[in-house]
Amino acid sequence: MKSKKKRRKSNSIKPLMVLLVMFITVIFLRISTLYSENIELERREEELNQLIQIEIEKQEEIKEQEAYIHSEEYIEKLAREKLGLIKEDEIILLPENH
Repeated sequence: MKSKKKRRKSNSIKPLMVLLVMFITVIFLRISTLYSENIELERREEELNQLIQIEIEKQEEIKEQEAYIHSEEYIEKLAREKLGLIKEDEIILLPENH
């Protein structure tokens, strides 16, 4: 009778071992998937941070350009180049026509 009980015990352990191995396998696969997803998300985060930095730099350039456009220097340059205006005390030298 003892041998039958031992067989039953060993037979009942096998399904538990199979279940345990399956459970560990599923957990391992899930951890592996999550790790891969995490790496991809970190890569995407770095990419987005670089894009944010580029946009911040563009915004600073635009603010500098806006400040220049409203400056006296730019207004004077525009008046000289586009409108041909001169200051009151300036002398204009024209080239001689041959």
